[in-house]
Amino acid sequence: MGSTRAAAWVGMSRPLLRTFLLHCRHEGKLPEAWDHDPERRPVLALNTEHIYEHWDDWSAAYAAWRGRRH
Repeated sequence: MGSTRAAAWVGMSRPLLRTFLLHCRHEGKLPEAWDHDPERRPVLALNTEHIYEHWDDWSAAYAAWRGRRH
């Protein structure tokens, strides 16, 4: 799923979601939850099934990231 639809699915703004995913990419976190491939469209895609099945991991990583930003 592309980042626009995924942002609505997780209840975040698209820029915030993309920033969080790029942070995850940089930190090597949640590698099964997203895919970044500049040769494909969308370039940044989410594996919503994986996120749904591992919601605790996703929400903990997001909370830790948000806590560091504020």
